[in-house]
Amino acid sequence: MSARTALADTATDALARLLLRCADTVTARSRVPNPFAAVGAVQELLATTGGGDFYEAVQERLVALGFPPSKGCGRCASGPCACTQFLAGLLEALGPLGVHGAVRSAVELYGASGDPHDLLSGTQVDQLCAAAEHFAEDDES
Repeated sequence: MSARTALADTATDALARLLLRCADTVTARSRVPNPFAAVGAVQELLATTGGGDFYEAVQERLVALGFPPSKGCGRCASGPCACTQFLAGLLEALGPLGVHGAVRSAVELYGASGDPHDLLSGTQVDQLCAAAEHFAEDDES
């Protein structure tokens, strides 16, 4: 590598760093979602969250940073969404009252026993808590 190429590469790298720093500063003060904050959030979540919780945690954090929410599973544009097909299969197998009863049973079991062996993910616990709130509001009315 020639000295001129090394100097050009160094100058290009310095300019790129300056432009990135400017873009970070400007987007941090605007209503435009900041991609640098998004990268930081994903890196933090990758270090602290594992398993099935990672995708949900990343989506929640990116939406909180102002990015648009993901549209389902990403395969929905080509036909029926696989995300809703899971629920449709349960509804077909159990019926609406059966799904309601199964979810309520899970909420009551979790409420009575908790998760003594720490088998549930954070997302599953959050979903059970949200369902418990739903049932509590439902029971009040």
